[in-house]
Amino acid sequence: MFAAEFLTPSAEITPLLPARLDFKKLGELSTQWGVSVVSLLRRCKEVGTVSEATYRRSHQRLATLRTSGLFARESVQGYTEEVLALLRAAFEMAEANGTSLTNLAAELRITLPRLRLLLG
Repeated sequence: MFAAEFLTPSAEITPLLPARLDFKKLGELSTQWGVSVVSLLRRCKEVGTVSEATYRRSHQRLATLRTSGLFARESVQGYTEEVLALLRAAFEMAEANGTSLTNLAAELRITLPRLRLLLG
């Protein structure tokens, strides 16, 4: 929850999220906010713009689009060092309050190696 609110503050991102599931719009927001489409989908569910059922179906649809080559998988390689520095600083703050890399990876539902890559 900390990472989601840090990267996509609900007060700022909610008005921008599409009222209906729209991968094109989510792709644009992904580029603008520097977060993955999957992260934005989860945020849609968290702030209530999509239902649990829509959230589950959206992951299936996204997987189909990616398999078909119609929606590319996002790469962390395009993000600047400045963004990575902010992520590292955010983690250091969380770590000072008792959060470990393992706990954060579990909370974000990503692998530990992926988290290490994101943190630079």
